[in-house]
Amino acid sequence: MYKLEGGTEWKEWEPTADDIKAVDGKVTIVADGFKAQSWFADVREVKLPNKWNSNGTVVNVASIGSSAFSGCHGLTNVTIPDSVKSIGDSAFRGCNRLTSISVSAGNVNYKSVNGLLLSKDGKILIAVPGGLTSVTIPDNVTTIGSSAFYGCGKMTSVAIADSVISIEGGAFNGCSSLTSIMIPNRVTSIGLAAFAGCSSLTSIIIPDNVTEIGAGAFSGCRELTSMTIGHSVISIGQYAFNGCRKLTTAEFKDLTLAQVKAIPDADGNQQYPWGLDESMIVPGVVEDVVLYTTAESPSTWSESTPEFDASTGTFSGFAGKGDAVKVIIPSKVNNVIVTSLGNGAFSGCGGLKSVTIPDSVTSIRGAAFSLCSSLTSATIPDSVRSIGREAFNRCSSLTSVTIGNSVTSIKYGTFKCCSGLTSITIPNNVTSIEDYAFFDCSRLMSVIFSGKTMATVQGMANRYWQLHFGCVIHCTDGDITI
Repeated sequence: MYKLEGGTEWKEWEPTADDIKAVDGKVTIVADGFKAQSWFADVREVKLPNKWNSNGTVVNVASIGSSAFSGCHGLTNVTIPDSVKSIGDSAFRGCNRLTSISVSAGNVNYKSVNGLLLSKDGKILIAVPGGLTSVTIPDNVTTIGSSAFYGCGKMTSVAIADSVISIEGGAFNGCSSLTSIMIPNRVTSIGLAAFAGCSSLTSIIIPDNVTEIGAGAFSGCRELTSMTIGHSVISIGQYAFNGCRKLTTAEFKDLTLAQVKAIPDADGNQQYPWGLDESMIVPGVVEDVVLYTTAESPSTWSESTPEFDASTGTFSGFAGKGDAVKVIIPSKVNNVIVTSLGNGAFSGCGGLKSVTIPDSVTSIRGAAFSLCSSLTSATIPDSVRSIGREAFNRCSSLTSVTIGNSVTSIKYGTFKCCSGLTSITIPNNVTSIEDYAFFDCSRLMSVIFSGKTMATVQGMANRYWQLHFGCVIHCTDGDITI
């Protein structure tokens, strides 16, 4: 039975032999059967019967075939009878006005919870109506089934229950409005094309219990900029990250680059780097070597022996640093922890655009990055307690800086002549800022002091910071305009 748009009466659907498949007294609604009806485009509600008369024989409606209702754009509600024992993949794909899938209470195989189609025991989420914009997956669910959210293009928010341990193939394929999603810690596998085409997804954290990422799992996630992958992954399928054109970092926790390169697909074949430039891959463990890229080889990591003073834990550079574009500094050299970046460690490296400083570093010495005119951003980890004089002097392309919370003072000329810097946040632990710290930072118009009142900042301030007229200092209780 069905209702048309604007209608109040139920109409009978009398399927032909082309619309259904009858075998041994059981009927399957085939993929093109429903869609072949003249009223298909106008239908709004469908109630399937338990039995149909097929050529004079009464048969049970036992199965809904794959894609049986796919593309029924006007359908808002469908009711599944007691007799249905199986439902094919993508049965309701593309039903972008569907808000509820109902199941008769007597069905022993399926049930409906808040309009979602689940297995009778509630452990498998089978299908989600394509017209919904947000979903909370019930607590008992352990598996998000194949294509469960496939084509839910309006979906902006999904809360996955902590009970979920498996996300099957195509589960969120085509959820083009989904901007973020939290994968629970108990999840162990992410299937083939599970998040393919989630074109608004910006970041993803894959938890430590995940061991398998299927082929094309995140392909076409074109807004994805960062990804963190847990240390238990032992299998990644072909082109898992293909088409992630904005992805800049895929961090593999607790793994060396050699270990990352050795990760096979489910069949034991090597697919590295899975549709990415190698330089996007950031190993969680870098020891004994410096990883770097150059303008001539921007997509591939090269290795170099660090210049290192083991007696002081000071890293002072590496051969070829003058050609480096992107650098990852090791946390240890020959089992000695790197605790300091030496004076002028990268001074004059005009092509350097990005550097990763390990959490082991506690001090950045004078002029460490002076004259790195291509450096665009800097993240100083929370482990760093001191930054030396003129450490970032004349880094003219520097637009943003994240200063770690352990830093207590900003030394003389630290950011002098950083003409591209527009804003900076000063952590709460900073108690002194020396002269000329921001000299000739001509675009710096916003300085944010975390956790400090105007009175405290005014007590620290002096005109020799050299902030420009019009720059606004933001404090916890108001703003100060230079």
